[in-house]
Order: sequence, then C-alpha cells, then structure tokens
Amino acid sequence: MKIRIVSLLSVLAAAVMPLHAQQCMTWDEAYRRADSLAARLTLDEKISMMRGYDKFFLPGVPDKGMPYIFTSDATQGLRLNLNLPDPTMIRQIDRSTAFPSPIMLAATFSPEMAYEYARAVGEECRASGVEVLLGPGMNIYRNSQCSRNFEYLGEDPYLAARMVERYVEGMQSTGTLACLKHFLANNTEWYRRRSNSIVDERAIHEIYTPAFVAGIEAGEVEFSLENEDIHMNVESLLTDKIGAAGKRLHTARSRNDQVAVDLRLFLRREIDEIVRQILDLQQAVLDQAKQHQEIVMPGYTHLQRAQPVSFAQHLLAYGEQLKRDVTRLLDCKARMNVCPLGSGALAGTTYPIDRWETARLLGFDAPCSNSLDGVSDRDYVLELLGALSILMMHLSRFAEEVILWCSWEFKFIELDDAYSTGSSIMPQKKNPDVAELVRGKTGRVYGDLMGLLTTMKGLPLAYNKDMQEDKEPVFDAVDTVKMCLPVFAGMIATMRVLPQNMRRAAGGGFINATDCADYLTKKGLPFRDAYTAVGNLVYYCTEKGKLLEELTLEELRGISPLFGEDVYEALRLETCMSQRKSYGGPAVEETTRQINELKFFIEEARHG
Repeated sequence: MKIRIVSLLSVLAAAVMPLHAQQCMTWDEAYRRADSLAARLTLDEKISMMRGYDKFFLPGVPDKGMPYIFTSDATQGLRLNLNLPDPTMIRQIDRSTAFPSPIMLAATFSPEMAYEYARAVGEECRASGVEVLLGPGMNIYRNSQCSRNFEYLGEDPYLAARMVERYVEGMQSTGTLACLKHFLANNTEWYRRRSNSIVDERAIHEIYTPAFVAGIEAGEVEFSLENEDIHMNVESLLTDKIGAAGKRLHTARSRNDQVAVDLRLFLRREIDEIVRQILDLQQAVLDQAKQHQEIVMPGYTHLQRAQPVSFAQHLLAYGEQLKRDVTRLLDCKARMNVCPLGSGALAGTTYPIDRWETARLLGFDAPCSNSLDGVSDRDYVLELLGALSILMMHLSRFAEEVILWCSWEFKFIELDDAYSTGSSIMPQKKNPDVAELVRGKTGRVYGDLMGLLTTMKGLPLAYNKDMQEDKEPVFDAVDTVKMCLPVFAGMIATMRVLPQNMRRAAGGGFINATDCADYLTKKGLPFRDAYTAVGNLVYYCTEKGKLLEELTLEELRGISPLFGEDVYEALRLETCMSQRKSYGGPAVEETTRQINELKFFIEEARHG
C-alpha cells in the first residue's frame, strides 16, 4: 500500500504544539499599556534605553529587565534611525550603541515588523561597516523570575520568544549578526521548559525514527481500515508506542485541518522538485543555445517563413517561457505557505493553542487568518494545477516544434535513438515518440484542472466531502509533469542540430524582404512606398524563379533607382540577422545577453 508520507510527518511534528496559560489581559489592553508607557519616556530616557544599560526601568512598571543589542565597535560613530517609539528620531551616537529591545518591540510591533526593523538596522550597520552582536541581556530566558519581564505584554512569553527569533533572523539576513550563542544556547531550553506540550517530545522522537518512516514507505507498517484514514492510524500507532499520552494527539485539531496541512506540505515539497527539473531543462536549452548563436534559420509566423533568426534565439524563447513557469510555481508556493492546522473542523478551538508556533515548527510563514477558509481553501491546489497546465502547454509547443524539426519536411534536427522509436513495418522510420507523448500528456493535466474547478464551483463553506476529490487530480498532474520534464531535458540535451538544412530553408521564402524594404527606407524612401516596391520585386522574382539577392542591379533599379551595389550585402541572411541588434533580437550580441541572463536565473534559482 503506497502511503503519502507527508501525513505522518505533519501529524508527528505538530504533536508538540505548545499550550500556554490564558493571558491575564487582552492584547488591546497590552498594546494600550505599552503605548502609554512609551509615550511617557523622555528623549533622554529613550536614548539611555538604547545605550546598553543592562536594566531599564519603565516608569510605573518596576524592575522590568530590558535585553539589548549593541555594536562591537565602540569608537566608530554610527548614524541610526532608532525608530522607537518615534520613527523620526535620528541621533549621532559616538560610542557603544544599543538598538531597541526586542521585548520592547513586541509590545508595539508584530514579530514580522520586528523582523523588518532588524533588517533595516542590519542594512545600515553593514553599510557603516559595523558588526552586530547579541548582548548579555538576551540571557533573560535563564532568569527564573523571567515571567515578570513579560508582564506588560500580557504574560505571553511565546510571543516574545517568537518575536526575538524573527528579530535575530532579520539581523542574520543582512549578514551583520556575528554571535548567536546567547539565543541559540541559552533560550532554547528555557522555551521548552515553558512549553506545556501535550505529548512528551521524547516520545515523538521515539516513534519518529528513520527506521519507522522507512517501514511505512516500504509497506511494512500495517494500517487498519477500521481507523478510517492516515490520521487515525497514526494516532493508533502513537498510542501503541507511548501509551495513553498518544490519545492526546487529536486535541485541538480535526481531520479537516490535518488533511489541509498535509496537502500543503506535500505540494510545497513537490513544487521544489518540479522547479529543479525545469531548471535542468533550462540548462539543456542554454547549452544548445550557446553552441548555435550564429546558425541562421527561418523564423515563422502562421507557419510561413517570415524573417531570419538564429537557432539560439529560437531556443531561448522557450527559456523565457520556462522562466515564467519557475516564478509562477514559486509564487504559488509562497501563497500556499500558510498553516491551516489549528482551524479545527471549521471554527478553531477552545484550547489556548499557539498557532504561530505550530506554523513555525512546520515551516510555514504564518497560520491562515480565518479558520473557515483554512479548512475549505483549495485555491492553492487550483493555482498549482493552473501553473502546471501552463507549463505543460509550453512543453507541448516545444514538443510540436521538435516533431516538425525532425521530419523530412524540415530536417533541422535529429533526435538521439534513446528518445525516438522505429516502425514495426517501415524500416526507414524514426518517430519522435517522447515529444509526441509529452504533447499528448498536456491534455491530461488540463483535465485535472478542469475536473477540480468543476468540483469546487458549487461548494458552500466550510469543508465538504467533495473536497477529497482534490487529491487524485493534483497527484496525477504532479506525477505527469515530473515524468515529462526529465525526459524532455534529455531529449533537448542530446539532439543533433543540422545547420546546413536550416540555412537552406532560410534561403527560400524571401525572408529578407523586410530587410530589403528597410534598405530603401534608410535611403530616404517612405516605408510604405518601400514596402510596395519590394512587394513588386517579390512578385517579379516569383515569376522569374529567382531570389531577391539573385536579381541584377539593373533589375533592382527597374523597381527603384535607390538600389546600389551595397544592396547585396544588405540582403545576405547573415547580415539581416546580425543587424537586428534591438533588445531581444537575434544578433549575437543580444543572444549573448539572453544566454547570460538565463544562466544567472538558473544559478539564482538553484541556490536562492
């Protein structure tokens, strides 16, 4: 029995979701109190708070320790926007400088605002060549009386801990944070002691072992149909392993929010793999383009020969399409990266759970904001199916060109034997089966999208059983795309280009006619008149069975006296292509730029 392991992972990871005591005041009251305290601070008090005192006593709130962050450079002056509580307050500080307390920030800002503030401070430090350290005040968590330090926040140490994490991460993101030992070494144990986990963390580690997971993947763990689904089976397994504590696993959750978080976790991981495969295909396109920048081929409109382009430019057009596929998938991933766990069946829970901490443990950016939406939202599945449909459309268009190019009517390329097959009766045949199969699979992914759109269109809030039909189409689409991309990349990487056939095709069809009209326009003839003159030339050539460049100067001047000896150089296909230097054109200078941009995109996407 094949099991999607994401369900097990999410349930076990979320089992350590902390519960904390009810707050002694509302958040609105805490914010009002913090704002009131901040408003009573004098300018000198504000500055002294920033100057590295180990303790700063807020007026009216005795003995509230303030952790601080300071620069390691005590001599270099640093111009900083202190930004708390007055964003316009800017001071020149000439000695060891402390930045606003993370705990103070928690009173007035959200964790994400603290992160953005830390990034701004870090960027200013980096620009000034200042290194940032965590000060000893961060050891607040080791203080047995530490709960008092959070009293004016409503005694919510979890908000403070989360905010400090985001503050440190914000500094870290700028490359200016030099020391994390106080936070990482000293705070983690305190935080865990303060967390009232509903299941012993050691028990989770006991069941969640590589051997146990491998056993599930290998089908060695027996699941019972009596337990109905993966979630109840996991609870049963956990109870067998650790006893009665396992029965607490379903506290504050429902299968509705569990399956929603499972699917997001699974698709988030699958998007990363699909993006990696697209980048592999882009690399194959890039490698072929670099080798064929000067190869002239006919560009087409309406499948009619139109103007000369290079084979590199033609390939790089697909590189651009694949760029958009990558960014579209990453955008989809960003939007789906909110955590529905804690939404319950639809209306949340009466337990004082910390959904922000649960989201952090599972790698989400935030919890979903509305519990009904959390369990009923499948936009992210539809968006992913839409992105995959567009990706498959691009592959199908590319496949169609490959099919044309390797036919005898074109014969621009020859596919490797590994990506083509023969005929059972016609010995001369070499069929582009891989390209045809990818083209055919596109309709299948379209069907997955349309099927789920049809399922979702009539569903009221919140969860409905119809929504279990989301799994089959999205699993099918993901599997189909992951099957197509690697073989397509291999096909492009190994195909043999036939430049002489491309050049021969480019020589017919008067694809230099526009360049001939441009020649006359540059000689002073209005473009519309030049267009008419060259149209007459093309008609004359058709009647005589000649190409434009084969006409004598006398014949050319019979249409326009502006033609000179230099017209023959202007009509050379290589000249026509090389002169198209406008941004995005086929000239070597431009395809070189496009190649470099695609190379940079691939490298950034792989390592970013």
